[in-house]
Amino acid sequence: MLFPNALHDGLRDGSVTLTVRRWSRPQAKVGGRYRSGGGLLEATAVERVPAHTITDDDARRCGSADRSALFAAIGVASEDDLVYRIELRRVGEVPVDPLPLDTDLSDDDVADLTRRLDRMGEWAIEALRLIEAHPARRAGDLADLAGRDRLPFKADVRKLKRLGLTQSLEVGYRLSPRGEAYLRRRASPASPVGRTVELGREGRRIGDGEQAREAATDVGGAGRPVGPQGRVVGLAPGEDGVGEEA
Repeated sequence: MLFPNALHDGLRDGSVTLTVRRWSRPQAKVGGRYRSGGGLLEATAVERVPAHTITDDDARRCGSADRSALFAAIGVASEDDLVYRIELRRVGEVPVDPLPLDTDLSDDDVADLTRRLDRMGEWAIEALRLIEAHPARRAGDLADLAGRDRLPFKADVRKLKRLGLTQSLEVGYRLSPRGEAYLRRRASPASPVGRTVELGREGRRIGDGEQAREAATDVGGAGRPVGPQGRVVGLAPGEDGVGEEA
């Protein structure tokens, strides 16, 4: 759960025990625990209420001077706007997740991440590249750059976060050290993804893995696939100049 840096001390010392959010749908539940810059927080009550029920005392518990300041900060335009009122309890420090900090990626790690990202679809690498190019950029701005709606984009970035590849900031995201290491390895000619292999008699060089399998049918002529060592599958022995069928 994200809070401005100015509220982190209040979350730690117990002076901030409430948050009011203008969510379109609930993003916290009673008993749920949430990481924040002020520690690990537990939601003890969650209710959707009209803005006019929020008091100045509530606003001060949120870390604001009064309800007018709070409403200005979260974009409440009308006393009839519906807001989420979440009671908070700090339960301790945020456990350190070692995964985003792990930069020691083996070939198997890189291959596994690549398989997972490929299964997600083209958006996965595109989102990583976008976050790499625009760290700390608003999620809405990134979604616009990607030509996507904001909420589905944010949901997809959370999938990348679960792989340890991105980290949430107060505004936007950044690549984690693991994410940076993965993209470096992915681009490296020595990586399981980035290295090239030679297929077919024409000596075409293409990426291995899925790219190699897709391109293999282009090398043998007449759309026939290529087997080990660039031999064309389905030819009679000697027809491809190698001397035996692949």
